Amino acid sequence: MQVDDGSWIRLKATHEKKLRLDIPLPQRVAASAVAVVSNLDNAHNVPDKMTTTVLTVQTTTGDRVFEIKAGVHSSEWNRGETSGATHAWPKETNIGGPRWMALFSLPAGSVVTGLRFDHRDTDKKYYHGDAAPGFCLRGITLIRSGGSVSEAAGVTTTAAQVATATAAINIVGRWKTETIEGGKVDDVSYTTFNRDGSYTMDVSPGELAGVAVCTIRGSYTLSGQNLTLKPSGSQCKFSDGTARSEPVDKYDTISGRVSGNDRSFTYQPTGGNVTVRYTRQ
Repeated sequence: MQVDDGSWIRLKATHEKKLRLDIPLPQRVAASAVAVVSNLDNAHNVPDKMTTTVLTVQTTTGDRVFEIKAGVHSSEWNRGETSGATHAWPKETNIGGPRWMALFSLPAGSVVTGLRFDHRDTDKKYYHGDAAPGFCLRGITLIRSGGSVSEAAGVTTTAAQVATATAAINIVGRWKTETIEGGKVDDVSYTTFNRDGSYTMDVSPGELAGVAVCTIRGSYTLSGQNLTLKPSGSQCKFSDGTARSEPVDKYDTISGRVSGNDRSFTYQPTGGNVTVRYTRQ
């Protein structure tokens, strides 16, 4: 595991105001585990075993989701072994100094295509003053099948070398849209972004599942990595042939950052713990 103490990437609701990090791999890698070196920041008041960050390992057979917990996989850097934070000092994962290495096993035969970190903002009672708890990524290693940390799969990186997707994404087209909360897919819909700046989203709300399909219409703007959705109303079509319209004031304008590519990207609306994953159809 290569670690560069002079660099790190921090996910934090305050200061950077960045809660997600996508790491696409330039090539597929067969791996049996992922090793993550990290520390927490301004996390003195975070309780023991509280999930701070969710790691999603994207594989050819589906996503594998792991929770990074305070006092288990990582810890506040500015503390002592017996004091300075409400969560435990995780001795088993400490690799010297204020650094911890968590090892997450993958199913046999896993082929990794990318990774994503989703950091969770906390209740303000867990803030350190006006600073939200942060997650500092220092290094990642994919471990090949049958190997050890010293026998890495050839994809070892420090935080300074992590390549995030910053190029503009072409979102015009039809997308499968998955809303993810708490590491689980909560809702599936379909969104079409048109070249004229309009969009439609076909959804079946929980109370209408199997009864009606509602089409939300609106406009969108994509400026760099920031996507804004401005709904203008919706219409629901019921299985009995009837229809019902919903007024525009029922919906809020949503804005947030996107990352990914022209085939798949994620969207993190500002001010929430929900991630939306788009897959081109």
